[in-house]
Amino acid sequence: MKKIKKLFNIFWIQLYLELKLQIRYVNSAISSLVLYAGAFLVVILFTNPA
Repeated sequence: MKKIKKLFNIFWIQLYLELKLQIRYVNSAISSLVLYAGAFLVVILFTNPA
């Protein structure tokens, strides 16, 4: 019974760390995407002679 509980705890910790890593990756991807989109818009707005 103790062995199963230990395995279960290890599994949960791994899952938690994996999720944290995924969330960090997704956040950085979204922020870089926003940054690129912003730069793209600035370039379009300021190079277009309106």
